[in-house]
Amino acid sequence: AVVSTQSTGEGDTENLPESMKKHVSDRDTLYEIMVKRAKSTCKAYLALPLRYPDTPPFTTLHISGSEPNNLRAMKEELNVHLTELVAENENYLLTKIVSRLCLLLDVYLEGMGVEPQIKFFLNKFKGPANILPFVYNAERQLFVHR
Repeated sequence: AVVSTQSTGEGDTENLPESMKKHVSDRDTLYEIMVKRAKSTCKAYLALPLRYPDTPPFTTLHISGSEPNNLRAMKEELNVHLTELVAENENYLLTKIVSRLCLLLDVYLEGMGVEPQIKFFLNKFKGPANILPFVYNAERQLFVHR
């Protein structure tokens, strides 16, 4: 995956998606992150609060033609389950978020059949929403559902 980041500046909320505007203040530093893998591109916006690391960053993302239930699950992994990234150490949280974003994009593209499959999950989809397994289980060495 190729990752590029760009600071959009402090409080520059004009070009943000509507879903993110309610989570961002004028004092937050905003970053635009582009992750490219083969023919697919994921565009993410990360809001770094002034009170960081006391207040965690907020991330939203967009993948053109994406399935909404899996996109929602990916956003949940980046925002709700953020404490798992800092369980051992708070250092390098932003690096960990970008790494998790790359991992989520890999699982999404391979699970949806967009990219060649390596077959690293036992059960591909869960429930009527067909959610992909975005959580890596190191003991079993495969991705599982929450």
